[in-house]
Amino acid sequence: MVLSSAYANTYYLSNVTGSDQNSGLDTEHPWKSLAKIGGVALRPGDQVLLKSGSVWENECLVLSAHGDEKNPIKVTSYGEGALPVIAGNSVALSTVVIDNPSYLEISNLEITNIDNTHKKLLRGITFHALNSGKLAQVTVKNLYVHDITGPVANYHDEDTSHKSYGGIVFLIEGNAVRTWWDELLVEGCKVTDANAIGITFVSPWAKGHRMNDEATWAPSTHVVIRGNTIMRSARNGLIIRACVNPIIEHNLFKECAIQGSGNACFSFDCDGALFQYNESCFTKFNPGDVDAAGYDSDWNCRGSIFQFNYSHDNDYGFILVCCMGKGFNDGTIVRYNISQNDNGVLVRFSGTVTNTYVYNNTLYAKSDMTNPRTAGDLPKIFYFKSWNGWAKNTFIFNNLIYNSSEQSIYDNGGSTGTHFSHNLYWGYHPKSEPNEDVKFIADPKVGAVGAAEAGWNAPSKVFSIGSDSAASSGGLAPLKDDPRKDYLSHSPSDLSHGWFIGALLNQGN
Repeated sequence: MVLSSAYANTYYLSNVTGSDQNSGLDTEHPWKSLAKIGGVALRPGDQVLLKSGSVWENECLVLSAHGDEKNPIKVTSYGEGALPVIAGNSVALSTVVIDNPSYLEISNLEITNIDNTHKKLLRGITFHALNSGKLAQVTVKNLYVHDITGPVANYHDEDTSHKSYGGIVFLIEGNAVRTWWDELLVEGCKVTDANAIGITFVSPWAKGHRMNDEATWAPSTHVVIRGNTIMRSARNGLIIRACVNPIIEHNLFKECAIQGSGNACFSFDCDGALFQYNESCFTKFNPGDVDAAGYDSDWNCRGSIFQFNYSHDNDYGFILVCCMGKGFNDGTIVRYNISQNDNGVLVRFSGTVTNTYVYNNTLYAKSDMTNPRTAGDLPKIFYFKSWNGWAKNTFIFNNLIYNSSEQSIYDNGGSTGTHFSHNLYWGYHPKSEPNEDVKFIADPKVGAVGAAEAGWNAPSKVFSIGSDSAASSGGLAPLKDDPRKDYLSHSPSDLSHGWFIGALLNQGN
């Protein structure tokens, strides 16, 4: 039965003028405590409105919110002033919990959860699903989630239990009923100083992913992570798990992994993950770390695409494509991205990844590039390493590689089927630079390399090629499903001399 919105209520809460003895049904008679609304069985069309400027200290908001398609439940602010603040102060594991949400819109809240002893793993806001089936149309907008504290000590990268804590958490539990998110949007949120992860997904319904076994594989669908800012996460800024065709776009990941090993963002147990128009920068390498790159196509994934992204000043590279021997990572595509001043290893392939395509990227290796991973180890532009096995069938073409580092090298390791072709090299040329059937060594005639500032659009002003650049033509045709446009969405007008090289066309094209 679908309830009419005529039966819906709007509940008002104000920490300043409210009283739990009020009706809570208008702005003149708001409730005071979050516990009061937590005792209400919300119905489709209900709204929960928190007064702007209010601050709830040592309180938590716990709701069960299941609207319907025509009558979503809305949780947001009302009135003028600063965002309403819910400061959990570690009185509970999560400051805000929404149980089994569907047809929910939540926005315009500020959330913290501080444990001054730094002994507890905490969450800011948790969307919790337990044996719920399909959870549809959850929209999360304009949340400011910050200072979600946790233990100070570093912990091992494979300790996945820690990765279910952090700023915004989508947590699926239970194995009795297949449960997944459908039409989930996270947009315009700011997550800063979260331990361990900025935004994270957890689901037990990924065991059957390899064989697409519906008995144990329930991927989330139509998931979009858009226009968010994630800064100073203790570990990863974003972990997207157990999804099919999620879209991660127009996000800023800055100064992630400040406490322990972690690439700024990665997909795991996903098919068709699309990372585009993001900026990732200043990811921190800590002693003993294995990861500190801007992007990561992680294992148990198929068909991940990283395109039109900007990576700069990350301590351990632009991107990692990886898979431990027992898993799989097939068909990753890395194209039309720009990497500037990333350190360590620009493009790293670790383990048994297969059928990877890296093309039409612009990679700039800075003059003072070092490798923080191992003392005395040389920095690398492309690097293949074993992780219980080696990469197979890697195709690297149409890339513009501007190498200002005298020390950097290329290392194919024990990979097989690795093929470099139609790449343009300029700057220093180590002996390990790949031999190619067709290879360009020429000045690409770009701007002040290495000088691009922050901001997704900034590198286009530096790395756009001139009309007489050797990178303006001569490349191989891109893949069949290629978007046929460059970093700035410009399409070439003349293909008579082949595809362009690097991420950017000349702007007169």
